[in-house]
Amino acid sequence: MELVIDKVRTFNKGLNPIGTPYWLSSPENRAIHRSGSVVVAFATAEEASRAIRHRLYIAGISVRVEKLYSTASTTQCSKCQGFGHLENYCKREPICKLCGEKHATQQHACRACSTKGTRCLHLVPKCANCKGAHTADNKACKVLIAIRTTKATTHL
Repeated sequence: MELVIDKVRTFNKGLNPIGTPYWLSSPENRAIHRSGSVVVAFATAEEASRAIRHRLYIAGISVRVEKLYSTASTTQCSKCQGFGHLENYCKREPICKLCGEKHATQQHACRACSTKGTRCLHLVPKCANCKGAHTADNKACKVLIAIRTTKATTHL
């Protein structure tokens, strides 16, 4: 990763990366994919904006630059009900947090009453993540608990 800093400085006049760059993807993913994302921090917001606008050149290759939006692994997406990202950046299809079916939660309609997009007395909840008999945003969901447990054990 030190080589990345050197190449950014060499091929991009006036840009001064700071800290140590790191991969966003796991070693396992990098072993099977030809490309991956690297996080590079810059000394000033102006430098970061310039890198985003004009791309970076690393060893003569032009690479796309995006702002990193860091999200906690327990943050739940209100679009797909998955964890680790927000709706604004979700590329998955909508999943209902109430019934786990393939439609947006706002589109959920009860067949017994006219309730739309919210819980009603007739709802038979189904978690989109663990398939349990609760809504996807339930704090007792096994998937959420596993994410919290993994995070706690990897940061000890």
